[in-house]
Amino acid sequence: MSIDTFKRQEAMLDLREKILEAEQMRETGTKSYTPEEVFSHLEAIVNEYK
Repeated sequence: MSIDTFKRQEAMLDLREKILEAEQMRETGTKSYTPEEVFSHLEAIVNEYK
């Protein structure tokens, strides 16, 4: 197996793990946030310190 193939396979396994974790969190009802909600929250925090 070449180094590139190994790295690609590792990246795919890492992504699969993240997807499974997200799916488990969704199934258990864990609160999730949209990118817009995260950006808005971070923007509010930054503005507090300006």
